[in-house]
Amino acid sequence: MSEALRSLLALTAAEGIGDMYAKKLLRHFGSAEAVMQASEKELRRVEGIDSARVRGLKAPVDAARIDAELEFIAKNNIRVSSILDSSYPQRLLDNADAPPLLYSKGNVDANMSKVLAVVGSRKNTAIGKQFTEELVAGLAPYKPCIVSGLAYGIDIAAHKAALEAGLSTIGVLAHGLDRIYPAAHREVALRMQDQGGLMTEYMSGTNPDRQNFPSRNRIVAGMCDGIIVVETAQKGGAMITAKLALSYNRQVFALPGRYNDPRSEGCNYLIKTNIAGLITSAEDVAEELGWNRGEQKQPMTVQPKLFDTLSGEEQVLYDIISEKEGIHIDELLIKTGMENAALASLLLQLEFANAISSMPGKRYRAV
Repeated sequence: MSEALRSLLALTAAEGIGDMYAKKLLRHFGSAEAVMQASEKELRRVEGIDSARVRGLKAPVDAARIDAELEFIAKNNIRVSSILDSSYPQRLLDNADAPPLLYSKGNVDANMSKVLAVVGSRKNTAIGKQFTEELVAGLAPYKPCIVSGLAYGIDIAAHKAALEAGLSTIGVLAHGLDRIYPAAHREVALRMQDQGGLMTEYMSGTNPDRQNFPSRNRIVAGMCDGIIVVETAQKGGAMITAKLALSYNRQVFALPGRYNDPRSEGCNYLIKTNIAGLITSAEDVAEELGWNRGEQKQPMTVQPKLFDTLSGEEQVLYDIISEKEGIHIDELLIKTGMENAALASLLLQLEFANAISSMPGKRYRAV
């Protein structure tokens, strides 16, 4: 295992490789060891691996740095998951910018059936904090994992509320696991390791530099079913995370606020531009994600009888939408092979027939 891990660290540290080519190589060869042992001819068979990248792979590694990281991993019970491992967040695999490996500490299970991100302003109001606490407590019966960034404000409020509710919670960090930033959240981070844990794409020794935070946000956005934004200005990390989530076809929700409150400008903008769905309670989230309809939903075998008046095309489209709790319009275009205008017309007819309903982020679900 240590040699396999050594090869994985060497691969991701190789000059000129980067996340995209590291993932290509891992998928092509099936393991980091196979990549590092491959000949130049074998490496060049992978699209994009040119002479410069081969040189990067064949260059001497910083053995001392890798040895130190292996020692840190062993000493601190760190788990390293590559894109080939079942412990890697499977929701991330569809995203082109997903990191090739992740380090985690604690009892992290990133593949629970329900995973939600809760993010927002570092300078929250008392109302924002109260809503976050009530939201997480209200979601407790559905047992989601709550993901955030361990930052001041809404992030730490969400983590604390999850701990209080007995929920799993994961903090995604913008630095290595050898430190906690901000240091004031160390105690909460320690508690989280018994009830979730910490995750990062960065090796130990990596500082919480400014550029790492937007990179961290793509993991938060991509590893969840949906993201809830509670109080944010129109510019900032929470807005970046929300827009990333939308680009990954995740559900985005936002708490509306007063029109003249700078800390609500971002949420109001997300709602106004149809990036986010408006929520005011945990039940709103559960309803939109279909969590509270599981036992009531009719089996597929009786669905055709529900809408005897649907045309053939409408019935086909309805059946496709019924396969998932929420399906994006781009996926419908692919599955049906229809033109945009024709699909939009059929969707509108199904909505008028109360057979389907539209969701935030250009998604649709069967009623």
